Amino acid sequence: MRRSRWRLAVLLLAVLVRAAPSQQVEVRDAESAFDSNQWNAAPVPRFDLQVSAAVLLPWADSGGRPTARQRALSGLGLVAAGSTFRAGRYRAAVRELILGLRDLDCSGLPRGERILAALALREVATASNYRLLHEAADQQTWTLGQQLATEGPLQLPAMDLLLLHLLVREQSARSGGKDDVEPLQAIARAATCTERLGAHRCADAAWLLVRRLRGEAVPDDLLLAVCWPASLLTDPQHTWIGIVAAGEVTAAARASVLPQLDRLLAARNPEHADHPGSWAPAAGGDRAETTAWHLWTLGRANRLLVQDARMAPAAPTPR
Repeated sequence: MRRSRWRLAVLLLAVLVRAAPSQQVEVRDAESAFDSNQWNAAPVPRFDLQVSAAVLLPWADSGGRPTARQRALSGLGLVAAGSTFRAGRYRAAVRELILGLRDLDCSGLPRGERILAALALREVATASNYRLLHEAADQQTWTLGQQLATEGPLQLPAMDLLLLHLLVREQSARSGGKDDVEPLQAIARAATCTERLGAHRCADAAWLLVRRLRGEAVPDDLLLAVCWPASLLTDPQHTWIGIVAAGEVTAAARASVLPQLDRLLAARNPEHADHPGSWAPAAGGDRAETTAWHLWTLGRANRLLVQDARMAPAAPTPR
């Protein structure tokens, strides 16, 4: 009897030892999948962007001296391609760029560059779901608000105004509407545009989108007509404004424009000698900056497409 009990105990222990490692692997795999997919919110995004992101890696080289703008755009582009601070093919580059951005003294930079840096840190923190990075983004956004509050009435180009309003929105979502966002929100709403409207389509698109974000009644069809560019390749910033505007309208309204992004993906140069899969320079930016904007655009498109697919009514079950 005792020998039978002893054999049963040994058998049970062996079963438990064998099961434990597989359970741990399943947990680690689940965590890894969550980290790498939560930004694009899809195991297989519509637009595969990883090959294009390689052009941004020189900006992550610790031996170089990338500007705050370069750090911000490349970090956003790499995250849009599926990497985060903790996971993904380019996680080491994301970490290098964002830690450098976090430690950078932005006080002497132009306002637009400071806003972009804060927005990049906020978006990468959200994508990575990393507490310490969230705290760093909170601090940088708070510091930006304090700086802008001491600089008198705020006047910004339309694009910088748009970035500021998006930062306020994302920070509000992070803080749950707490009072610490209200000062920056008030600054953003009181800021005026320095550009003469009607002179440049990109500025007109950014300003109309700002008005929509401020709560003005801008119809969906008008918003898309102004914000969606006639050519997706002429100005990457205008194309990015278009995808942000597409996120503000109904799924039915944006269904007519999102398929056009296939042409943007097809415009990559797969045979470029140094950076295959990147986009040609446009609107005064170099190849890396142009590619970073297009990656940011297509990363947002991936999220919208997944969101719309999940919200679509299920197909009726055949009888």
